[in-house]
Amino acid sequence: SDDQLLYLQQDIERIISEIPDEDDYHRIKQHWIIGRRIQQERLRYRNLGGFKMRTQVQLGMNLFEKYGENYNSKSLKDYELFFNLHLNLFSSLQQDFLSWKCYEILLNVKDDRKRTYLEKMVFENRWSEEDLLMYIKKLA
Repeated sequence: SDDQLLYLQQDIERIISEIPDEDDYHRIKQHWIIGRRIQQERLRYRNLGGFKMRTQVQLGMNLFEKYGENYNSKSLKDYELFFNLHLNLFSSLQQDFLSWKCYEILLNVKDDRKRTYLEKMVFENRWSEEDLLMYIKKLA
């Protein structure tokens, strides 16, 4: 519904304004929280006809107009995927985290086990984005 869209858009705009997009940690946290918020809305409306794709597309268009490309419909879908892949990220996160670029690369790995393995390798070996890409090319 239009009310659902407005409420969700206002909530995501609040998240954007509260968490500065100034470095990897804050960007990752912001996108994780946006993904969590979209997931909550999807679960909330599951029994009421669902979170319509039209709602997410409209939300993406509205946020894109106001904030730019990072908040289009595809990005919102990616944020939700990122949240689902890393449910416990901020409950256990200390100072160590992967760069946002590494997470973007990992989101393109479709195999869950392979993605988890690569994430562990990046974290343990302190790989850069270039190291991760090189390793993925070797696996292909």
